[in-house]
Amino acid sequence: MLAIVPASFFIWLLRQLPEVIHGHPIEQSFQWVAGLNLEFALRLDGLSLLFALLISGIGTLILFYTQGYFKGHPQQGRFLMYIIAFMASMLGLVLADHLLLVFIFWELTSFTSYLLIGFNHENDEARTAALQAMLITVLGGLFLLAGVILMAQAADTWRLSEIIQRGAELRAHEHYLPILILVCIGAFTKSAQFPFHFWLPNAMQAPTPASAYLHSSTMVKAGIYLLARLHPALGGTEEWTAILTSIGTVTFLLGAIMAMGQHVLKRLLAYTTVSALGAMVMLLGVGTATILVTIAFVRAGGFKQIDNLTPLSLRIGLLALLMILAAFATAHSTSRLRSILSMGVVGYGMALLFSFFGAPDLAMTQLVIETLTVILLALAFYHLPNFKHSSPRRTRVIDLVIALGGGLMITLLVLAALAVQTPTPVSDYYLGHSYKQAHGRNVVNVILVDFRALDTLGEITVLTIAALGATALLKLRPKKREDEK
Repeated sequence: MLAIVPASFFIWLLRQLPEVIHGHPIEQSFQWVAGLNLEFALRLDGLSLLFALLISGIGTLILFYTQGYFKGHPQQGRFLMYIIAFMASMLGLVLADHLLLVFIFWELTSFTSYLLIGFNHENDEARTAALQAMLITVLGGLFLLAGVILMAQAADTWRLSEIIQRGAELRAHEHYLPILILVCIGAFTKSAQFPFHFWLPNAMQAPTPASAYLHSSTMVKAGIYLLARLHPALGGTEEWTAILTSIGTVTFLLGAIMAMGQHVLKRLLAYTTVSALGAMVMLLGVGTATILVTIAFVRAGGFKQIDNLTPLSLRIGLLALLMILAAFATAHSTSRLRSILSMGVVGYGMALLFSFFGAPDLAMTQLVIETLTVILLALAFYHLPNFKHSSPRRTRVIDLVIALGGGLMITLLVLAALAVQTPTPVSDYYLGHSYKQAHGRNVVNVILVDFRALDTLGEITVLTIAALGATALLKLRPKKREDEK
């Protein structure tokens, strides 16, 4: 029955979705401590709506799961009280619009997570893990408090919504670097970034529902939320990029490497979570929107404020989540057919992405090619024999090094290309000359047929040769012998 509360709140949030995504945040404030000018100010905008939906939606599922997991347990009521308190703390954190209120809820999440991690208090390891997690996150909260005070003084306001509007003033302030460092330390401790990453795997001593809720969806995302929320105010500088990309990259690689040697499922999930969090921090540093939360965080599509989260950016975020889940399913599937189908979802997602950005011809091409690829791969892999032996460990390590090296090289090349400044983008040339010289209104078609006609001819030639080769192989395959029939 307790799940009805977060479920009702989730439904209420969905009803606010049209108003919020069209740039009309919902605000409510109450005078709390008049002497300290402390208001209980709440604000529901695009970013807080996204996180509130995650917290309440996943929280509803966790509560349903908890009732079955703890069925007949004498301490079920105590656990439910802890997890609801944690849920309320996280909702308060993402909805708070006053810096001191943010800090208060920040520390409440640390305290309630301590109760959840140490739920099995008779266990020495559970008590140690709970104390370790609380000490690290609370210590990070003290650094955050110092950063919050300096930020409020520099921006001359305690309202978070006003601070993100005064980014230019903050970045030019003499205390900008101390503010950035203090805020980053607070965020890194909460989101298990290097060198504070070790508390997260140890915190898997918590009961399974608590582990799922704390680490997979909410608490460890609090630091990511804070960095995303303050991105318009503190982001876009060399210091921001250097700190977040370096720490995020180290955490991403460290989590992935440490996950490889794990045999216990909980610890494997913990280290992969650390790696994913590092990737989010890294992407926030470079300002790249490729995953759901990161898309909601950074100024995707040129938006100046996260409040201006449009229906397009919301669709892109949901699509990115779907593609990530499909990629994860592809990598971890034990069935070839399921892997192919999951990989196809990624391709179909790319087709939808093209359609979102006004390229229906590219979307149709991607859709047709992806369909044919899935069908051909499914037919081909269906007739392949099953693997009897895995490759040696040394071979797998070499493959991993090659894959990581290739990925790193491509990443560096992309970053280098983004840094190149050209007087006139080549896209302007195509837009200006497509109709005048080629008499075509569809710029993509003109590029393929006129400006890059030789490239298109080469691609057609390659596909034709490949088709002829495949046809020859099918026609020349040996006939089955009588004893094989």
